[in-house]
Amino acid sequence: FVISLQTGSPVWEDFIGKAGKLHTALRATILATNAFLDAFQRVADMATNTKGNYCQCHEAK
Repeated sequence: FVISLQTGSPVWEDFIGKAGKLHTALRATILATNAFLDAFQRVADMATNTKGNYCQCHEAK
């Protein structure tokens, strides 16, 4: 059993290294997604706070 752990050590090191890279990539993806959603929310807030209607074509004249 001890021998199998010693020979499998490079495999575990590779696995742990790849897990760390995945964690970093997922964290970066989450941060980028949050930044995008914040920007999108600012655009939505700006659109909500604009005065007047963008399209008045459906209003009765």
